[in-house]
Amino acid sequence: MVLYLILVAGLNCVLVIEWLTDWKILNVLTQAFLVNLAFFAVFFFIIVELPKVLTLKLDDNKIKIKNVLTRQSKEFWLEDIHSFKVSAEVRIFSELEINLILLRNGEAIESISMQYMVNVDQIIHRMEKQLPNVTEDEYGFLELIRGLRNN
Repeated sequence: MVLYLILVAGLNCVLVIEWLTDWKILNVLTQAFLVNLAFFAVFFFIIVELPKVLTLKLDDNKIKIKNVLTRQSKEFWLEDIHSFKVSAEVRIFSELEINLILLRNGEAIESISMQYMVNVDQIIHRMEKQLPNVTEDEYGFLELIRGLRNN
C-alpha cells in the first residue's frame, strides 16, 4: 500500500511539472510504463489487501464477521466458542498483521484478520468480558498492539 502511494504521488508530481513547464522529463514510453505500473498496483491492492477488510460485530451471544468486498458474512455463537487468542506476525513487505483466532476445545475454528480495524483494543476488551483470552504474550506484543492502535 505504501509503495502504491509513493508511486502515484511521484507520478503525479512529474506530470504536474510537465504540464506547468515546457520541460519534458518523461517520454511517452516511460509515461505508459508508469501508468501501467500504477494500474498493476491498484489491481494488486484489490486482489490482495481488500479481501482482508472485515467488519466485526459483537453481540451478547454471537460474533458476526462481514467481508467488505464480497459482502459475505459469518456468524459464530459464543456458546460454541470456548476461548480466543490474538496472534501478531510481522510480514516482510507490510506492517504488523493482527489476527483474532477463535478456539473451540483448544483448536482454531476461525482466524479473523484485524489488519484494517481501528478499534482492536476495544474488541479485545469486549471479547475478554465474554470469553477467556489464552494469548501467550511472553514478549508483550498485546500491549504493543493496544498502544499502536490507540495512538
